[in-house]
Amino acid sequence: RGVADGELDIVQDEASPVDPKAAYSKSKYEAEQILRELADDDFCPVILRKGTIYGFSPRMRYDLVVNTFVKDALSKGVLRLHFGGEMWRPLVDIRDAARAYIACLQAEESLVRGEIFNISQGNYRISELALRVRKALSSLGISVEIRPDYGYRGVRSYRVSARKIEHTLGFKPLVSVEESACDMVRKIEAYGYSDFDNPRYYNIRWMKVLEESLEITKLSDSVFEAPKAAVSMEGEV
Repeated sequence: RGVADGELDIVQDEASPVDPKAAYSKSKYEAEQILRELADDDFCPVILRKGTIYGFSPRMRYDLVVNTFVKDALSKGVLRLHFGGEMWRPLVDIRDAARAYIACLQAEESLVRGEIFNISQGNYRISELALRVRKALSSLGISVEIRPDYGYRGVRSYRVSARKIEHTLGFKPLVSVEESACDMVRKIEAYGYSDFDNPRYYNIRWMKVLEESLEITKLSDSVFEAPKAAVSMEGEV
């Protein structure tokens, strides 16, 4: 939903109408429908709709908003806020997301079979996230400047309620944005994840690299060898 859609700026729950636009979100929604139709005594599907993930991981992600702020703070010392950071986002730390999966796996099947649960630590404006990240990093001696940018970027804005899983399973996320931001800084420095331009850390860029590698292997059977046609041409010279 766009930032300017005032009449749609409400907190959405699991029963709210869904109108996915992108191919990715459409495929997710269609998969939900199919899985729920298959639910029976022998099959217990559970749908988790997670907010934007933040936090450290072995295959680090720098294309998610909190992680991007941490990366920009370390590499540039500046956090840029598109549309002034007025957009809303539901967020959850990766460790809490994992805990949510465990909670559903351990729950009584009658409580979760065919159910949809939103997973979110809270809803935040992007501008508030920037302030929280800046404050957290200042405790580590890292200075950060915030620069609002009100140019239009076709931004999305939405909020969700995660009360259902709390009421049903007693599950509640524990890791705050500030705690996660500091944890990321320590681990990025400890494990050497500061090659911020590496495409491995950005899903779309990484998929493009994999697609290019696939095209190479079609010609040479290996991403480490020149295409057979090129080898043949070299032999003719």
